[in-house]
Amino acid sequence: MTKHKVAIAVFVKTPGVSPLKTRLAAEIGTENAESFHRLATRCVQETLLELQEESHSHEFSIKPYWSVAEEDAYGHELWSAFPKIGQGTGGLGERMHQVYTQLLSKHDAVFLMGADSPQISTGYLRTAIEALLNPKSTPFVMGPANDGGFVLLGGCQQIPLDIWQRVPYSQVETGKRLVGELQTIGETTLLGELIDVDLFEDLKLLLLDLENSAEDSGHLELKRWIQSLLKSFSAHKKTAPPT
Repeated sequence: MTKHKVAIAVFVKTPGVSPLKTRLAAEIGTENAESFHRLATRCVQETLLELQEESHSHEFSIKPYWSVAEEDAYGHELWSAFPKIGQGTGGLGERMHQVYTQLLSKHDAVFLMGADSPQISTGYLRTAIEALLNPKSTPFVMGPANDGGFVLLGGCQQIPLDIWQRVPYSQVETGKRLVGELQTIGETTLLGELIDVDLFEDLKLLLLDLENSAEDSGHLELKRWIQSLLKSFSAHKKTAPPT
């Protein structure tokens, strides 16, 4: 049996090298924002490793990649588990186009995601992969985010650069606009919506999701970290002098 080859590229920035989670950092501080990024990255890594192991008994094989923003940070300890692929230059659309196009030349399907939805599960990813590889399904799959963007985009056919470029990213209409642009070349299957952490309030919503997630070490550590952070912020709010 010939297995379908599936690439999953996780777009990441390196703590201490590039500013990251800037909106979240404005609310909880740079150190806390970097701590979240590290913990979330670990959760995504554990999930992909588990999915990779599961795929031995499926009709597809998984190859995860770190798509690291900074070429000089490829040797960072966070990125040791998977092969690295550069994002290239330009805006987000151009960078996603480069990674997607390069990987699709070597794989039957490609998924792009970030590390901002650490609750993403093997079941969610497996559903996305199976939907995409189904001969009767659509050529694209998207996992919508609660903020109007997307946490996951998968495809099995090339996407022209101009489609990527016409989408306004980091906007409430990003997901809908991308689906609309893709409509010109193929249909998109939409999965269930997930929390994409950009703000302090998103951490509260994420904590609720983590209560129902797999009890592996990464998710447990992230859950305890969020609980501790929320507790400390609540205590600070109670003791702060009135304005």
